[in-house]
Amino acid sequence: MADETTRDAYGETTVRVVSGVVLELLSRRHVSRANATGMFERAGAALHAHPEVRAVLFETSEHSGHDPGNLAMAIRWFQEQGAQLARVALVTRSHALATMSNVGRVMLPRLDVAVFSSREEALVWCAAAAPTAAPARQRTGKHRRPNAA
Repeated sequence: MADETTRDAYGETTVRVVSGVVLELLSRRHVSRANATGMFERAGAALHAHPEVRAVLFETSEHSGHDPGNLAMAIRWFQEQGAQLARVALVTRSHALATMSNVGRVMLPRLDVAVFSSREEALVWCAAAAPTAAPARQRTGKHRRPNAA
């Protein structure tokens, strides 16, 4: 999936799959209601197209604010998409946004929510939510299938 960025007069949002298993939502400057709506629509389509995604990295280091109702929209979106997701990482420098992550912890108890100051740390934590392949069974020769008659 290529980066999908939407800009308006206030700010911009980007949706992309990174490391093959993490959906990154990036917000810069002020996120309008229309921009947030578009971002969550694109994010839903990305999850549908990438069933291997198990975590969302919400990068808000350059986020300066958002329209009323955007937090409720985000909570609703995570409730609707939650069956596919195990973790949500919020990258922020804002004490207010970090505090709001507690709303997510309460309203989305099935998801593991964490706050980071570094995108790199958050990405490592998110990638750890990816399902791992089961180790291949070793054939020792001791257990043979009976010959078919």
